[in-house]
Amino acid sequence: QPGTTFTVTADDCGDGTVILRLARDSIVDRAGLTGPNTNVTERHTVATSFTSLGSTFDSAPSPDGTKVYVTVNSANRVRIYDTATRTLSATQFVTGANPRGIAISPNGQTLYVANYSSNTVSVLNASTGAQITTIAVGANPHGVALSLDGTRLVVANLSGNSVSVIDTSNNSVLGTVPIARSPWSIRISADGRTAYTGNYATTNISVINVATLTKVTDITVNSNPYEMELNRDGSRLYVANYGAHNVSVINTATNAVIRTVSGVFNGPMGITVSPDNQTVYVANYGSNTVRWFDATTFASSASSMAIGTSWARGMSMSPDGAFGYVTTE
Repeated sequence: QPGTTFTVTADDCGDGTVILRLARDSIVDRAGLTGPNTNVTERHTVATSFTSLGSTFDSAPSPDGTKVYVTVNSANRVRIYDTATRTLSATQFVTGANPRGIAISPNGQTLYVANYSSNTVSVLNASTGAQITTIAVGANPHGVALSLDGTRLVVANLSGNSVSVIDTSNNSVLGTVPIARSPWSIRISADGRTAYTGNYATTNISVINVATLTKVTDITVNSNPYEMELNRDGSRLYVANYGAHNVSVINTATNAVIRTVSGVFNGPMGITVSPDNQTVYVANYGSNTVRWFDATTFASSASSMAIGTSWARGMSMSPDGAFGYVTTE
């Protein structure tokens, strides 16, 4: 009924990936078949979940929305989810040791995977998994991000306290930018000029000029900023502050925090924004839920999506905004 609030729980959900339905559609079960109450078309339900994958960290939907690539930190693999059949492919791409962040090129042909314990980035053919090359970066690379045109890859080196900037035309490191401490996540503006790092052992994020390879400033947010996401026009940066249980909203034109959204989050880690820039979704490590809020009014939904007994970590979204993908520990 209109105005009804609800919580959806995915039972028997261990290590793996949970797929959430964010748009109106019929409820489906794990096999992709029409489930009970087929006339139900509510948004915000758990559509599919996969268990026993190991410790998954990050996910990257393909530009055409047909696949989702998931890094499995504990298996040194990338797994592939087929969105049409709602099944995992038997094919597994081999990476370096402990893959964390992943990004896919705008044409959907190339994957970039940060190998935490190898201090490298694997460049893989997205169709075959064949290794194109391996790029040496800083110590313990974690987050990766590609510019909209795919020409620049930025890598957050967690223990190296630095960011590597890579020219993807020849897969060479253009330079390394020092960061004060613990860059965990990274995002890059659509024009490729500015990068942002979430420095999880601090209360700030860093702003980097990609062209000059210099840090511009630090922006104070709250404790333990983990994942971040830019909206589609790049005007807002949303930062999940794990330790403070809130989300900072930053105006990227002024590098100023314009709002702190709180009250419903518990250890927020993953975060993503709908393609229409209207809704921000937050994966909560502390409560195994996904919560969301309105990007204009900042009002939080009273509802939540529970995703089982594993800890929600990363979150991404399909290109059309119909599905969200949550990685769990």
